[in-house]
Amino acid sequence: MRQRLGVETDEEVLCLLGVDCRLVAPDYVGPAPRVQPDGTYFDAWGTHRRKVSNSFGSIYDEYASFPLAGAQTAAEVETWDGWAIPEHWDASTLKDKILALNHETEYHVRYEVAAFSSGRGACTGLTVS
Repeated sequence: MRQRLGVETDEEVLCLLGVDCRLVAPDYVGPAPRVQPDGTYFDAWGTHRRKVSNSFGSIYDEYASFPLAGAQTAAEVETWDGWAIPEHWDASTLKDKILALNHETEYHVRYEVAAFSSGRGACTGLTVS
C-alpha cells in the first residue's frame, strides 16, 4: 500500500487515509524469540509461528502449531512454560509516546495489549474436536 500511495511509512499511509486512531504499546525488553531448527519460532506470547511468503512478495507470520492444543486439564495450561512474562515489557515510555503522537494532532489513542491472535486461539487452535 505504501508503494501504491507513494509514501515510505505506515504513519504516512494513516495520514493520507485520514485515520485518527493510533496504537501505543509498551516496549518489549525480553529475550529474542526462541528460533527452532526448522526456522519456526516461539514469540513473547508463546505462540508458535513461521514466516510465509505469498505470490505478491509479501512476507507474513502464520501459526506453525498450537502449543496448548493437546492440553486436557487446567493444570496443564497453568504449568505451561510459554506464558508471557509481564516484566518483559517496559511501560515507562507510554506517556511520552502518547504526548509525541498528540503533539500536533489529537488522536484517539489505543493501548495495544495481546489480541486474540496472540492469546487463546494462537495457543490452542481455533477449533476443538
